[in-house]
Amino acid sequence: MGITLPKLPKINLFSSGAESSASGLADAPRKPRVKKLPIEIVPPPEWVEKIDGYFVSSCMWHDSGRFGGCFVVKYEPDRLSGDWDWGFVKIYASDGMNEPPFVQMKGIWKYIHDDHATHSIAYDITEDGRIYNELGEFPSDDNIRVAIYDISQMYDNWKDFPNAQDWDTVCKLHDAEIAVDNLRVEEKYGYGQKNIDNLRKKIKEIQTQIAQAEKNLNEMYERAADGMNLLEQHGIVVNLDEEPEEPEKMVVDCDFSSLYPHDRLKFVGEATIVRMNDGSYVVTPKPLNHHPTDGDMVHDPGNGMIAVYTIGKWVVLNT
Repeated sequence: MGITLPKLPKINLFSSGAESSASGLADAPRKPRVKKLPIEIVPPPEWVEKIDGYFVSSCMWHDSGRFGGCFVVKYEPDRLSGDWDWGFVKIYASDGMNEPPFVQMKGIWKYIHDDHATHSIAYDITEDGRIYNELGEFPSDDNIRVAIYDISQMYDNWKDFPNAQDWDTVCKLHDAEIAVDNLRVEEKYGYGQKNIDNLRKKIKEIQTQIAQAEKNLNEMYERAADGMNLLEQHGIVVNLDEEPEEPEKMVVDCDFSSLYPHDRLKFVGEATIVRMNDGSYVVTPKPLNHHPTDGDMVHDPGNGMIAVYTIGKWVVLNT
């Protein structure tokens, strides 16, 4: 009933693979990785737990660099019994060989023990931290190595919150730190506010386009009303229910040869062309999903303006 524990996103302490260089050059020369051998502590530290019926046969320090390391304490029975009790191992995480073990080791052991049902078999651990192999016997070196990995990873995330009594609280505290850090980044760089400002600017531009389009539409109705009045004054009856003829293709009576070759100009449809306050123009082709290419020409029937797409932008011709 051993386990392999899920981890928060931290650095893999025991990765054997070469890490990529900061410059991204995969073939850059690297110093060979020197494996740190365990160090036996004789006599064991005074804090090592005394357990009735067992004696401490060894206490080894496994260094993990800037992540601290682990004490591996081996317990053997005072005498052999008919139960074939060969002892067990307890592992304590710490910041250094001369430092005491982490104060929340009981919480780490308990979480690993309680969470074993959802993970693959690698070793067995009791609530009080006794580590055995998957058969309940004295753990092998591989069992110990996997247990060191799991405990180190939990310690690396838990050590910043030594007062947290359980793993769920540690996870919540990490989330709280991330939330606060996100706010610090926002306060310094204002990414979220800039995004809001840009969206508001786009809304304002669209509102301007809508206002211009409404104005063009109203002017169309006004011109049509004036036209109907004039036609009726001359005895011509206007029936708006008649089906209109399909508009003819626009014929441009301008010479663009000085700007664009004739064989590249092509009329692609109507558009809304709006003049902004700064003198620039916003050209919105219809349909909106049209992707213009050089030589595309559009016409705004509301104001009669013509625009040609060239060199990545729309150029309004009859301004």
